[in-house]
Amino acid sequence: MRSRRAMRSRGWGHSRLRASGHLQREIEWLAAGLRQMGVRPGDTLLVHASFKATGAAHPESVIRALLEALGPEGTLLMPALSYQQIPIHLHDTRSTPSCVGFLTEHFRTRPGTRRSLHPTHSVCAVGPRTAELLDSHFRDTTPCGPCS
Repeated sequence: MRSRRAMRSRGWGHSRLRASGHLQREIEWLAAGLRQMGVRPGDTLLVHASFKATGAAHPESVIRALLEALGPEGTLLMPALSYQQIPIHLHDTRSTPSCVGFLTEHFRTRPGTRRSLHPTHSVCAVGPRTAELLDSHFRDTTPCGPCS
């Protein structure tokens, strides 16, 4: 598989990857690796990963591979921390970016992804357990309290 930098330098952007079938092969390759690591359909998975370390050409490949490995009954969560945003009282869950990486920010902005209301240590999720896991998160007075 080509490195991300090499693919970009040769004009292999996301649309070209999709058109050439490389995107689907990359998703299948990543999903197979996740299954080898023990990820199973129906799992609830909290992922905080470096996009660069995945070796993927686009963050959507990583997210789609995670969702494929989890299946429709699984729930995917990623941190969307915004503790660098000052002042906190102006926090808006829809527009305040995640400050913990390209992958988490891409996940936050995907259609269907929901974000918890915690002003500094929010989490984004998609899947059937989203409401159960996010609805009371704002009640915590500490980032990792009993409602997180």
